[in-house]
Amino acid sequence: MNSDWKGWALGAIVAVVAAVTVFYAVPYDPSDSQDPLEIAGEGWEDWTLWEGRAASDWGVDRMMRFQSGAVTLWFAPGANCPVMDSLDWLPWPGGWLANPSGEQLNWGKGPVEAEMMAVWHPQRHGKTQLFRKAEGYWSTFQAVDLSGNLLPTSATSFGMEVVGAEFPVAWNAWRHGVQQGEIQGLVFAEASRTSGHAPPPQLCGRGDGTHLQLERSNGDFLTVFGWTDSTGMHAQWAERGWKSESLPTSGMDSTWMAIEEDGLYLGRGDWGRLSSVDQLNPVDAWIWSKDGGYQEGNNIGHGRIAWSASPSEAPKVLMNSMAPRPAVQHVVGEVRNHRTGKRMEIHLEGSDLRAMEGGLQVWSIPLDAPLIGKALEVDLYKNGKFQCAFATERGVHLIDVLGREVSGFPLTPSGGVRAWLLADYDRNRSYRFLVATASGSLLNYREEGAKTPGWRHASTGVAIAHLAHVRVGSKDYIFASHEDESVRLLSRSGQDRSTTSVTFPADQIPAFRKAGSIESSTLLYVDSEGWVQERTFGANEPVGMSRRTKGSQVSMEDVDQDGRLEVVVLDATGNRTVWDQRNEQVQ
Repeated sequence: MNSDWKGWALGAIVAVVAAVTVFYAVPYDPSDSQDPLEIAGEGWEDWTLWEGRAASDWGVDRMMRFQSGAVTLWFAPGANCPVMDSLDWLPWPGGWLANPSGEQLNWGKGPVEAEMMAVWHPQRHGKTQLFRKAEGYWSTFQAVDLSGNLLPTSATSFGMEVVGAEFPVAWNAWRHGVQQGEIQGLVFAEASRTSGHAPPPQLCGRGDGTHLQLERSNGDFLTVFGWTDSTGMHAQWAERGWKSESLPTSGMDSTWMAIEEDGLYLGRGDWGRLSSVDQLNPVDAWIWSKDGGYQEGNNIGHGRIAWSASPSEAPKVLMNSMAPRPAVQHVVGEVRNHRTGKRMEIHLEGSDLRAMEGGLQVWSIPLDAPLIGKALEVDLYKNGKFQCAFATERGVHLIDVLGREVSGFPLTPSGGVRAWLLADYDRNRSYRFLVATASGSLLNYREEGAKTPGWRHASTGVAIAHLAHVRVGSKDYIFASHEDESVRLLSRSGQDRSTTSVTFPADQIPAFRKAGSIESSTLLYVDSEGWVQERTFGANEPVGMSRRTKGSQVSMEDVDQDGRLEVVVLDATGNRTVWDQRNEQVQ
């Protein structure tokens, strides 16, 4: 980008609107394309893309909208001027630009290399939207059916990256080849559409979050990042020297790169092409290794994947061979530093967990697998010296103020970790670490990783998705919801303390409204149609907030600090409503 454009203001174009007929006469030249994402800067708080069938009503293949407060900017790539009567469109290299707010807009420097771009994963045939809020990033996607109708919104939580798009159809050939043993010398293969795989800079903001990795015993590898051409810039890549005509067809002993229709390929060695495969059952992830065989997984929300069977070893963590984008930081907990008397914020930064105090790093731990839930404060030895407890899909960790693992940790059950609970039943720092495995087992540890005596849990064979401690009166209950949505209410010894017919979606986080007994206490969640549901544990009756409002998440919080919990409902855009004890909305 020429430096003359760095401070370019859109108002300059608006000022010459009288000469619009001259601009319209300028022929469309894709080689002159300039991607707005590369100079849009971080000032825009809302990025929205309508792609494929979602943009067809405007007569274009894709439409981008940038918003910040009352200021809005539209961009439509391609030769065709959009059919949108409410906007005045002016030519922009590679497409058309509209500024309905009429205000002067200063674009930032490009290319953008900051947080907004790092979590932008546009998807195909639908509406992708990314918001930046004080709490973090909120992303939504609405798919479009063959008739052009928008389907219900799917959303991620605050502070989480966008879940990737569906796997490209062309990747079915790689998956089928792995299943059938058609790839010679293969030792490891995986594909996922979960957050955490940052595409290289050549994809700019076009990486859709899908990722494929293959490895051979001789060191050859193939890494593929899926992409969506969100601003129609494919033609520009040839001008920048990024595109090769096809994948290499002969062996190579050095790294090569190619941009294809289904992704950006980086590899070493001859991988060729496998026969196309049209239909395979959709999954969110798959993995194969020589020891563990082939596994398939589905995303059950909040960064967790339910596998079709227990791998013989936990999935391998791969390092990208290309420089990733700057990692996005999210605060996942707080722990006191007994040495300074201050609180440390626990940040998740890429694949590292960092304890930060006053902007300075106290310790940093590389994660061996995705984080599950939050980081929590523990005083294991009851001496006012605090540790940080957290779990990944491989194990439960306990880290002291010097960044060292406490004796007896990590807890690494075979088959990995699906859910965990730090329980302090009597608030006397006699902690219990409850760990759920993929096979449905629920393990109980105390002190320095010793197994808790008297624990008598009987597994149903279905993996546990959520664990929570609920105290009603003087009685303790361990809430355990499973991936088949069944719920068990356990005692401290792991046996069933009460029975319930309530079911709970695996992709939600449980919220409870406690009453005089467990039977009259309730469970709150959002159902598959988006309605808030509140059901009693005893009779499984809809009460209170049931079908009173729609949202994407529900929680219980003391919003007004009066000692009583309110119901807080988040919608698909991250906006929240608060409801009091009478189930009336608080303004």
